[in-house]
Amino acid sequence: FQLKRTFMKRATKRPPSVKNVKVVIRTAGHKNMYRDIVAVKANNKIGKLRIFMHNKKELHAYGTMVDDKYQGLGLGTRLWERAIKKYKPTYISVSTISEGGTRMINRLKSKHSQIDWDHW
Repeated sequence: FQLKRTFMKRATKRPPSVKNVKVVIRTAGHKNMYRDIVAVKANNKIGKLRIFMHNKKELHAYGTMVDDKYQGLGLGTRLWERAIKKYKPTYISVSTISEGGTRMINRLKSKHSQIDWDHW
C-alpha cells in the first residue's frame, strides 16, 4: 500500500511550464560557423540545438539537448521549428539516438516535406 501511495503522488506531479521559455539564436565556434538555438527560462539554459549551415541552404545538426525536466513538452520541436523558419534550409542532415528524437524528426519530416532530409 505504501508503494502505491508514493507512485500516485509522483504520477500527479505537474510538469514544468514551458510558457515563459525564450528561444534565442547564438553563434559559436571558429569564425562563428555554428549556430546554437537555445531555450532559456529564468536566465537558465534548458535546451539547445547546435547546427552548422553549409552553402546557406544545407543544415547539419550536431545535437538536440533538452533538460530532463522539460523533455516531452515540445521544447525540442520548438528549437527545430525556429531553425527551419530562420534559415529556410533545402537539405537537413541529422542522426538520432533516442526514440523520442526519432519521433520528433519523423514529425518534422512530415510537416516540412519540401526539405530533403537525410535522417540516420
